[in-house]
Amino acid sequence: MRVHSVEFQSFNWNGIIFAKIACPGCNFRCGYCFVPDIVFSKQGKDGKTVIEEIRRNQVMHGVCITGGEPTIQKDLPIFIKKLQLLGLKIMIETNGSNPEMIKKLVQRKLVDFVRLDIKAPPEKYDLITGSNGSWKPIEETMTILENWGGYWEAITVWHPGLTKEDLQKIANIVPGKWVVTQFQTGKLIDPKYNTDVCFDEEFIESLVGPREIWVRTKSHERRVR
Repeated sequence: MRVHSVEFQSFNWNGIIFAKIACPGCNFRCGYCFVPDIVFSKQGKDGKTVIEEIRRNQVMHGVCITGGEPTIQKDLPIFIKKLQLLGLKIMIETNGSNPEMIKKLVQRKLVDFVRLDIKAPPEKYDLITGSNGSWKPIEETMTILENWGGYWEAITVWHPGLTKEDLQKIANIVPGKWVVTQFQTGKLIDPKYNTDVCFDEEFIESLVGPREIWVRTKSHERRVR
């Protein structure tokens, strides 16, 4: 298990203080991605070293494992089990491209919360991710999570490659909680995406489909439906 970086006391979710563990590498090449250093990284700390660092740090109650894409790490379940033995809650942020790994994690009770990144409507998925046949595994992952019964949410960054029509198409296929987040300009994988998007919260509020819709911006997060 390789780890690109660790941020202690990264964020608070439902009263739980989470550290953030970023795994190097990703099987997608989304142009709007704002962590190219992690996506293209082939280096990292050994998982055992990270476990020891976390063991010495007593302030967090949970760990968010993100990327890159953490589910491409074959020994992810073993790594998580070691974190659980420290009494930590586990959150996974995933692009959903590895449904078999997600199924393994939920069946073995190795995860408490999953955040699934929905990047585009199905017909645009290959274009946005730079990967052929990329939608079907996402659909399988969403089905696994919906049948799981645990806590999960879908999240979509409203990036320059998405129109308002695209957002409604995504809303039509997300069954539960859906969070639409504000796009960040900066150092991206593809510079052509480096343009501001008008984040229309009233439009998001008007979308129909998911049971629950939230918006997340640089300054606030709120439920709109």
